[in-house]
Amino acid sequence: MSGFYWWVNISILLIELVVSTAITSIFISENLKIRRKAFSYIIMLGSIFILQDLVSIIFYYYFSLQYGSVLAIPLLIINLFGISALLLIYKILNF
Repeated sequence: MSGFYWWVNISILLIELVVSTAITSIFISENLKIRRKAFSYIIMLGSIFILQDLVSIIFYYYFSLQYGSVLAIPLLIINLFGISALLLIYKILNF
């Protein structure tokens, strides 16, 4: 794997993975206490985010072997927007 931008992209995705896992675990624990159907949907959504982060990390690694900063920089911008939104959601939900 080469390229600074690819390392930054994968690092951002790892942070997103940790935050998504934290949010999902909060709702899993709340669902075990309260048993609301809405929590089940949020847990499914969180699981999809976790899966998306895992798949993206794998794809980005293989992209880094073939593509340079021409692809990495636009993906970095997209990932910065994504992690900003996810951190905002975490801040709102972390009660």
